[in-house]
Parts: sequence; structure tokens; C-alpha cells
Amino acid sequence: MSQRTFITGLLLLAGVAHADVVVGSAAIDRNINDSFIGLSLIYRGVTQPFAGGGSEATTFTFFSDVFANTWVTPFVLEIIGPSSYQVVGIGTSRLTDASGVQSFNFAAIAGSALTQAGRNYTFGYSNRAYQADGTGGVIEVAGTANRGAIPFTGYNDFSDQWSYANTGAIQMGMVLGTGGIPLDVSGLNGRIYSANMTFGVIPAPGSLVLAGAGLLMATRRRR
Repeated sequence: MSQRTFITGLLLLAGVAHADVVVGSAAIDRNINDSFIGLSLIYRGVTQPFAGGGSEATTFTFFSDVFANTWVTPFVLEIIGPSSYQVVGIGTSRLTDASGVQSFNFAAIAGSALTQAGRNYTFGYSNRAYQADGTGGVIEVAGTANRGAIPFTGYNDFSDQWSYANTGAIQMGMVLGTGGIPLDVSGLNGRIYSANMTFGVIPAPGSLVLAGAGLLMATRRRR
């Protein structure tokens, strides 16, 4: 293999490499089962907001060892104001199996998994199943509103806060919180749910240039 081919191959590998950023709470066993039907949960804790640009939602992970055969649907939220969150991407609905930690590809069915530069994001999930409606939105699968299979700790623990909303079926563009559907209306707040989302971050072009220069120098030294 020539030096030129070797360096080109390394640069291509550097170009597809990415760092993962996990937003959300640890997917661990927690002591309270969520008996509310069809709620939407919004992560507002310490690992958000996540700054967009050059990244996409890749993996939804949660812990569940109860209520097998219940549905969870992840979604990406853009933070559009203080305590105001807008649905910008909806992932594939997943059926839980009560096996403990479970991870699934986000696999958007509406909107986009990609984030935009200059905007901030978090994520949430709905205790219902959805399918694409053919027009860029989603429709709820009838009869799938269910109890929350993902447990939480609380109440009144705000160290890694989540909020809940009685949204009914979620929709693209729906606003939760200020200016939209109210959060925590029953006053049962201070919860921490066992769920998180991974965002794959593509390196900025400048970092690839530096990586390529480093690889070139290393190759020259070995000659």
C-alpha cells in the first residue's frame, strides 16, 4: 500500500468517526412505577440543553422491568424559550419487554433526528404508539395509550428533573410548557425517570484537518 493510499484511508476513517453525547438520566432500576396512562415525559435535567449542529439523535435507552408489552415513543424537543419545548422529531415506537435496560435506534418517523446549529435541544417520550401519517406527521395507534413502563424516583427530587404533560397524542410542532400544554399540572413533580437519548456528534471540519495533519506526521516519522 502506498503512503498516499494509507493516509487517504485514515482520513476517511477520521471523517466518519464521531463522539456520542448522552442526554438524560441513568437507565437504572428505580422504586416508583408510573401508573398514569398515556403521559408524555420531558427531560429538563442537568445534561440538557444540548447544543445542536452536526449531530443527530441515534439511540433511545431506558430501564423497564414491569408492564411488558407496553409502548414508548421517543421524541426530540427544541427549547424555544424558558420552560418551552417544541416537538421537532418523533422516533419509532418501541414495545417494552420488561427485561431491564433496553436500547433502540431513534429511527425518525416524522420530523428529523438532525439538530440545527444555534439551537438547543432536549428529548422526551410518550407512553403511546404512533405511525407516520404520510403527510410528514404521525397518528396515534388506537388503543396503545398505556401505563408508563419506565420507572422513576421522587417525588420532590429536582437533582435531575423531568416533567410530565397530559398531551394526549403528540404531534409535530406541539409546544409543551410555557405557551403550550402545561407541565406538572397535578403537582406531582420532582421526578427522575430511567431514560436517556444518545446524540452522535460529527466532528467539525477543523478537527478533521488537525486529525489528518497528525496522521500525516505520524506516518512520516515511521518511514
